[in-house]
Amino acid sequence: MATLSLSSDNEIPLSQQMRESWEKQTWMISYAARNSWAFDFIFWRHLDERYFGPNEDRDYHASLDLFTQRELEVMETFVEMKMEQQKESTLMTLDHDSAAAQLAKFMV
Repeated sequence: MATLSLSSDNEIPLSQQMRESWEKQTWMISYAARNSWAFDFIFWRHLDERYFGPNEDRDYHASLDLFTQRELEVMETFVEMKMEQQKESTLMTLDHDSAAAQLAKFMV
């Protein structure tokens, strides 16, 4: 019987890869990336402390000191834009160049 794997070059059985993902909790990153509605909960409850150290409140307030003033301003602009998009309830479609230009507005 052939071994199932995610890649033909990879001889590690899929079940072993899944076990490793479960044990290391890397599945949470993938899950949060695919399910934006779950991102905040997963990030603040499980991932933030692992990557950035203790966070007693398990929310974003403790991490705000890590940002520069410019980064905070850009983040605020981004949040305002997303809140407006949510009110409009329209799906935004962009070609590659437009998407790159949109992203460039928020790169610091």
